[in-house]
Amino acid sequence: MRDGDLPVRQDGLVSATYPYECQGHVRTAMVTRTRDLVLYPFVVLVAYAPFLLYMHHTKIGPRGLAIGSWLERLGYYHADLILYVLVALLFWLVKPARKWTLVAFSALYYLAAFDWLSWHTQNKSFSFADIDRGIQLIVYYPEFVSELALGIKIRALVLFALPIAVAAVLRSRTAGAAVDRLRVPLRRVAGFAMAAALLPAPLTISDGFVHRSSVAQMVSAQLHDWRLASVDVDRESMKIPFGQKNPPKAAERGPTGDNVIIFILETAPFSRYPDLGELAAGLDHPWLERNGIVFSRHYATYPASDRASYSILSGWYPPIAHHNNWKDRVEFGGSLPRTLALHGYTSYLFSTAPLAFYQDDVMYRRLGFTHLSEVEATKALRVMTAEGYRWDRERLYEMDLRLINMTIESLRAHGSAEQPGPFFAAIAPQSSHAPLNCPPEYCDPLDPPSEEVKFQLNAKWQFRLIERLIEELEASGLLDSTVLVITGDHGIRSRHETVSPFDANVLQEVTFHVPLMIASSRLGGLERRVDHPTSHVDIAPTVLDLLGLPRDDAYFHGRSLFDDSPRTIYFVGTGYLPVSGFLKNGRYYMENRSNDLILSAPTMSFDDAERTASDAETRQMVQDELLRLEAFLRREYRPAVGSFVSS
Repeated sequence: MRDGDLPVRQDGLVSATYPYECQGHVRTAMVTRTRDLVLYPFVVLVAYAPFLLYMHHTKIGPRGLAIGSWLERLGYYHADLILYVLVALLFWLVKPARKWTLVAFSALYYLAAFDWLSWHTQNKSFSFADIDRGIQLIVYYPEFVSELALGIKIRALVLFALPIAVAAVLRSRTAGAAVDRLRVPLRRVAGFAMAAALLPAPLTISDGFVHRSSVAQMVSAQLHDWRLASVDVDRESMKIPFGQKNPPKAAERGPTGDNVIIFILETAPFSRYPDLGELAAGLDHPWLERNGIVFSRHYATYPASDRASYSILSGWYPPIAHHNNWKDRVEFGGSLPRTLALHGYTSYLFSTAPLAFYQDDVMYRRLGFTHLSEVEATKALRVMTAEGYRWDRERLYEMDLRLINMTIESLRAHGSAEQPGPFFAAIAPQSSHAPLNCPPEYCDPLDPPSEEVKFQLNAKWQFRLIERLIEELEASGLLDSTVLVITGDHGIRSRHETVSPFDANVLQEVTFHVPLMIASSRLGGLERRVDHPTSHVDIAPTVLDLLGLPRDDAYFHGRSLFDDSPRTIYFVGTGYLPVSGFLKNGRYYMENRSNDLILSAPTMSFDDAERTASDAETRQMVQDELLRLEAFLRREYRPAVGSFVSS
């Protein structure tokens, strides 16, 4: 009988009956496609199980889940597979749903595949917000994709193509005939397999293995977000953690009217950077060395340029959101540009990178900058190569030179206005973005230096740009009436940015510890070095203090950089890294919810097991502390009414 002669049932499945003789009796048998079999859900499960377990297995190791014994691994594999067994059981019990089994399992498989890719590129569970981030990375920085290890790209291609092959095999006549012949044995095998899978389920649930399941971790992240709504926290309760129990002192003098420049170094890990005092001493112009104060224990709030810069300019910890669209979807608090505007300041933002990337232009306008300028020529650095579109990163030094020239021209134009008033300028170069290149005039292309030397040379090159600004300010008669802040946005965030060993599963000093120097002719008599811990959120309130301006019209999460009273400094990795943490009472703490890892250490070094502690009391304290911070920031950043439109 031909397929075209088979009747079509109402549910769309092809079926027919035919008589045959067996021991003298005429019986009726069903000829059907594979997807109409009673065992079809389990056949699909068997087809997908090896690939699901493989992806789960590859997340174990030094850069993934820390699972040691074979018993733990068995529970871990079972916890991941039990979800798919339960789905197969559900479709088996609900007969009309069986024809959708392949669709359902393919969807679950792709979730697992995205989670696998997220673990191998970000060391954290997959979030749907990662899709938006991935698209923007491919559009603006395709080298982050092209620089992935070839093995990762090949495995990803194979894993994402597998459902097509599985669907083709399961819907073939050969597979249908084979399963039809094995109908009775398969029923027995399926029965035993179901029992074997379900009986250990209480053990895997009670031991917490289910929490490590791919889908369970994604669901857990959503449940965690809902849990934040029940945490009782407000600004008053955060005064002690923020070190703001006592109100800030009134300005000792009236407004100085000084100008302000914040120079934000790109990718500046403190441990790889030269001492800023030594860099200042190496300049031909002596002003920075004579008037600069170095803060040796300064920390970024977030390991990405946009939110780190936001903290520098606002004095707030950044929003904790899984997506990158927060810039036009939440209400912004006060900020340094907005506060300075109340006192007659004009604010400028100068950037080498395209400001449309991640809606940075929206963020800066909402922070209160009235003038945004970018180096247009940077956009032309995205060129086609044999490996696809890439940024011509070596020419970023040329673009940063254009940035400084553009800044100088804009400040000259500001000074030539009829009533110029003071200015506030934030400058964001890009040439030192990791992975590092080498300044052309400092390096021999035939003999490239080590990464450590590259950091040193890039730092010297950046300080030459700063020296040009100092010389311009002196020529304009503004040098002694200018506050200059030099700091790094963040350090190294990924093993793709460094040749040195990097473990994104733990809190890294090389990620959050960054250099900071503040220079002003009015800082005479103060110590040239400050050794107590400080944070990006302290920069904005400190600038207001140096300008002699009151903080009555602004609220900050930080306080004066010169204040050394007890406080908690937070390191937020949510959405970018799988780990967050804080510094409290001289000790560092971290939590990695994806790995169920909570550690404490006397320094920001969590790779030495002998120096870490994670007892039950410490675990609870760390979880409570970070939960309170997340809940607080969710309340601080309420959803905006409508969306902001960049002009």
